[in-house]
Amino acid sequence: MRMGIKFKLLIIAFVVATVVFFVYYYIFTTTRGLFDEYNERIAINYFTTIEQEIKNKLNNYKNEALLLTSFDEVKEFAKIKENLEKNIDSELQPELEAKLNEDLEKIEKIFFAFVDNEEDFMQARLIDKQGDEVVRVGRDDRDTRPYIFGEEELQSKSDRYYFQKSINLNKGEVYVSELDLNVEEAEVEMPYKPVIRFATPIIDSADRIQGVVVINVFADKILDFIRLSPYEHTYLMDQDGYFIFHPTDVSKEWGKSLGLDIRWHGIKDDPDYFDDYFKTSKFVRDSKYDKRSPVGFYYRFNYSITEPERYWVLAIEEDYNTYFSGYLDTRDRLLLQSGVFMLMMFLIFLLLSLRLLRPIKQISKSVEYLNLGRYDISIPVTSRDEFGEFAKKMNELITNIRVRDREKYEFIASASHQLRTPATVVRTYTDLLTEEMSRAKNKKKFMPYIEEISRGNKQVLAIMNDFLQYIELSDNYLATNLEKVNARKLTEEMIGSFEDEIKSKKLKVQVDVPSKIIINVDLGRFKVILDNLIDNAIEYSNDRGEIIISAGKVDNYIQFEIADQGIGIANKDKPFIFDKFYRARNAYAKKNIGTGLGLVISKIIIKGHGGKIWYESKKGKGTTFYFTILNV
Repeated sequence: MRMGIKFKLLIIAFVVATVVFFVYYYIFTTTRGLFDEYNERIAINYFTTIEQEIKNKLNNYKNEALLLTSFDEVKEFAKIKENLEKNIDSELQPELEAKLNEDLEKIEKIFFAFVDNEEDFMQARLIDKQGDEVVRVGRDDRDTRPYIFGEEELQSKSDRYYFQKSINLNKGEVYVSELDLNVEEAEVEMPYKPVIRFATPIIDSADRIQGVVVINVFADKILDFIRLSPYEHTYLMDQDGYFIFHPTDVSKEWGKSLGLDIRWHGIKDDPDYFDDYFKTSKFVRDSKYDKRSPVGFYYRFNYSITEPERYWVLAIEEDYNTYFSGYLDTRDRLLLQSGVFMLMMFLIFLLLSLRLLRPIKQISKSVEYLNLGRYDISIPVTSRDEFGEFAKKMNELITNIRVRDREKYEFIASASHQLRTPATVVRTYTDLLTEEMSRAKNKKKFMPYIEEISRGNKQVLAIMNDFLQYIELSDNYLATNLEKVNARKLTEEMIGSFEDEIKSKKLKVQVDVPSKIIINVDLGRFKVILDNLIDNAIEYSNDRGEIIISAGKVDNYIQFEIADQGIGIANKDKPFIFDKFYRARNAYAKKNIGTGLGLVISKIIIKGHGGKIWYESKKGKGTTFYFTILNV
């Protein structure tokens, strides 16, 4: 059964498509971006859950603080304070003070029951508007019962930030302090007791603040949300970058309370770092995809309504290898499986391609021989498919080329013999006649005619040479008979052949070709290039002009430049300069006879040396021709 090329290509396409599909599937299923997105969603869910739980806890504490201000005894305290201010010099003063003391005793009992009933409460205090504690109930830790502080144990809190912030709040507002360590008598209490305070004002009937109620809450349960994190490293920091919770080094915690400048990642050099970091988003992912750097997720949430500029930052950081362990394991496993699969596909594709490409290689090799001028070849016909048909057609083409090539060279040989012989005879006898006439008495009369005959004969020979060269080169010339030549010596030699023309026009010729440049060329053909371009530069130069010939190495090429200061090329002629038999209009004024093949022949020879030719010209200013050959 004959298998056509189309069916074979379908097999290859199927194999390639299968490989591409599995590679794409591998990339899709193991891409790090999708892995990151998944982990980001998990992290955000964790952050939002923790934020909600903490805020719920804080809201409960806020409500408890507001509840304390709603008791009749606390309201009575505000009323008595208001009356004392109104009757400061009145006889009612002693009676009001006695009633105030009685009311404070009731408040102490309420605060005691309040703290005793809630294990999270560390202290409940009533502070007057001067900042002095008038009621204080507290306990040392969760497991002990509270006690009422005596009058001698009460302290002034007027300098404490939470008092100064809460004394100016409106009714119903609650100030939430920073989460820090409990301080007694201006010293951090030992052992450390993390605490957060909730303060709300006591308002009298005239809407004046008579004091504040403050609840100190053990912050352990808030920190427990962080301690129980499923992540390897979870941090809690304040808006200034101080650690509230550190997973591995407790000595870095509570830097703000202890006066230690230990903050996250050297943040002390940039106090606005977090504000800049979270300027556009409350969630930030930070990963450099560097095994030396951790992968981090950072989440900002505000906990204070009265001071929104205060917030906490919850951070998760994991070691690169730990974070990507699942990804890396999956990737390695799929990579191994895909590698085995791709190897199998490669072997199958290789076997098919060897079978399919064998005739293509044979045809390609035959074309290379044709380019070299070898027409004594035949392509083997090894199959009955389209390649076999193509090989047959190529063999027919080669046979036709071989016949035409033989006919062309027979014509060239015959033309060379038939045309060169009479032209040479004319030249020989013209030279003899010139010599004889030089001794004749009337030479001035006949000598111009003889010189004109000689010049015309030379031009005829030049035209014949152009035609013969073009015929020889027209079939994709490729330089094969190469020899190494010194570029400068060859250039000087070619200039020497134009010595009479140069002297006649009084031209200055400058050669800027380094003596160390060696070119590997088909010498006879290469001389044709220089002969044509130098001849044109001389012919189209104005008298006393200058011609500059230079060369140098450019990448993998040797580049020649031949510049004149002659008549130039008009813009309308430029597109046709390399067309066969075309001569620019202003060229006729300088050179009456020419084939228009010089640049065409030069271009063919240059291309055969692996190079190209181009030019720059401005009418009336001159022309520069550039050409390159491979630096072999």
